[in-house]
Amino acid sequence: INQALEQAHQKAVETAYNVKINYIEYAEEVASGNEHVDYIKMGFVDKSLAKKNIFVFETSSDYITSLFHASCIARLYDLYLENGYFSDYEYIQNGWINEVVSNRGNIYGYNPGSVYPDSYLCYNATKVKELGLEDPSEMWFKGEWTWDNFDSWVKSTSESLNSGEFVVDVRYADFLIGASASQGARIANLTDYDRIYLNNNTPHLIVNNLKTYNEMGYLNNNRGLDDISNLFIQGDSLLHNGSTSILKALNNNSDVNFEVGIVPYPLKNDSIVTVYTEAYTYVDSLGNTISINSPLKNRDGEVIKTSDGKDVYGIDLSNTKFYVPYTKVEFYGIMNYFHGNINDVDPSIAFNILNDLMDKNAMIKKDNSLSNEDLYRSSLNDFLVSSIDKEVVMSIKNNLYIDLIERFSFNATYYYAEENSLDYIIDDLITNNKDTYTILKETDDRYSQINGFIEGY
Repeated sequence: INQALEQAHQKAVETAYNVKINYIEYAEEVASGNEHVDYIKMGFVDKSLAKKNIFVFETSSDYITSLFHASCIARLYDLYLENGYFSDYEYIQNGWINEVVSNRGNIYGYNPGSVYPDSYLCYNATKVKELGLEDPSEMWFKGEWTWDNFDSWVKSTSESLNSGEFVVDVRYADFLIGASASQGARIANLTDYDRIYLNNNTPHLIVNNLKTYNEMGYLNNNRGLDDISNLFIQGDSLLHNGSTSILKALNNNSDVNFEVGIVPYPLKNDSIVTVYTEAYTYVDSLGNTISINSPLKNRDGEVIKTSDGKDVYGIDLSNTKFYVPYTKVEFYGIMNYFHGNINDVDPSIAFNILNDLMDKNAMIKKDNSLSNEDLYRSSLNDFLVSSIDKEVVMSIKNNLYIDLIERFSFNATYYYAEENSLDYIIDDLITNNKDTYTILKETDDRYSQINGFIEGY
């Protein structure tokens, strides 16, 4: 039914603007890196794509800076002056998304969705149980998932594994970004002259911990930059960097024959965590009062209890420095035209067509009996099995902040070689045991200067 509605909706938009909407996938060989940006830019400069009436492209926000420098993406809105297409067509975009798809106060991307925390560690919950280990998600709700306890868990767990198995199996950049944020250290921040902070104390200590894990044989460093490790899929590693896309991919992978659990990155050791040991209420993002009347249950359906035997209902992070970084989002960009409009369609009209096309509310009415909290929790059913994992996600949903370190050319490689990505830099530090502070400071300075992200700019 939805597909028929979508087709009818598209036809109505086409009729209203007297256009034909076509969808074309990126060529396989230009999926990332230099080719990705060049493909977008040159396709319009030489009109090879424009001839097919394509004025909108979809990509990731970690290309925003590169697309801006390549002069091939149109500005949609000025946050400071409050003018542009958003105000022209009375469109309001989620504030978190605005931050991710902006460059110095100018918004270049369109995404009609919302933003939720998307940075976790996932783990082989089946193997954790078989080995008699304490479940990380249960430790989280007891307020015990601190850095020191995490470190002890990693070291003691290694004694339960066989040769060729690893406790930690992560992308280094993901781990550094997530672990820094969970301890209150914001590596990259738009509000402070777009500075990055790789050389402060927290990132330095985290990378040195990874060095120790590597030296002791706890860490798998034989993977490339693939999103998902084959060792983890095969059940030969326990902890893996996690995100919604990774969790969905694991859920849909027929080779995965274990339950995947999730847990946030560990808290700072001196965090003041309040564990709710009785029913409580809280106010959601829309001002609704939500009541939690039942204690949490573990993977076996048993009530989670504190060390002194009290039932656990939830966890309060409001007195901690815990954050969850959000680094990028998929978005639609409008091509920047230099030679006049084409077929009487300029960026403004292209935006209006896109906005009308994406207005799903005009097509499928929302069930107003469900709150945003309900809808979000329901959506977690797509890739999470156990109720405890869903509650993990819900427990951190208000601790989101935007950390644009991936946008600062660490993964958008239009100008820089792949070996300059953060993953490769940390891999070099860990594998070759170089001086952590010196390398991170050099990296911090280099990227800040190259991108113009220098104090007082």
